[in-house]
Amino acid sequence: MKTRDFAEGIRDKPRSRASAVRPLRAFKGMRWIGVLLAFAGIALSFYAIAAIPKAQHQIAVLAATRSLVAGQILDQSDLAPITISSDAQLAGEVLASELGSVTGTVLTADVAKGSIISSGELAAPQTGKLDREISFAIPASHALGAELGAGDRIDVLATVGNGASAITTVLGRALKVTNVVLPPAGLGSPNDPPVTITVACPDSMTALAIANGAASATLWIDLANSANAPNDSGTYQVSFSG
Repeated sequence: MKTRDFAEGIRDKPRSRASAVRPLRAFKGMRWIGVLLAFAGIALSFYAIAAIPKAQHQIAVLAATRSLVAGQILDQSDLAPITISSDAQLAGEVLASELGSVTGTVLTADVAKGSIISSGELAAPQTGKLDREISFAIPASHALGAELGAGDRIDVLATVGNGASAITTVLGRALKVTNVVLPPAGLGSPNDPPVTITVACPDSMTALAIANGAASATLWIDLANSANAPNDSGTYQVSFSG
């Protein structure tokens, strides 16, 4: 009986050893699987990051707000900024920040509405001046006694009618004087000589208003150098109360 028990004990020993080794091998296998899964997760993360599209840098350029023709002098209302990708192939596009320097230049080619303006399509006018200008004659007594010079800023006023029915309207504010021409002085010169004043206009409507006022109204000049902001509606009519 003891011999059998001893023999059975010997037979049982290898079985118990194998059962002890199997969990260890299984643990090592799981550890390697965990390492492989971690590397796979890292690889997928890098792939996902690489798949995210890069943000495109945008720049603002000038485009035509309407169809423009060759020979036209550009006004601010002719142009508007649009954004394009900075990665695009640029070919002389005019940046939106250059609007001030482009205004007053002459187009050398037709430009369709919405098309981007190119620097190769622009030229300076023959006079070399980039301002929209208009000249008008006005009596010296209405022009601060002709005490004006280039660089002064003036308001141009127009009065229509007489007495209580007179209406005075502002035709242009803070316009830059670019030239003043006085008539030659002499024995035959009038007491209130006309003075020819040239001003730069910000837009075509201001130039049209001054041209119409010079033909149909009495013009006046108001010096606006370093003046405060206007506190009027732009039109004035005397109101009499009984």
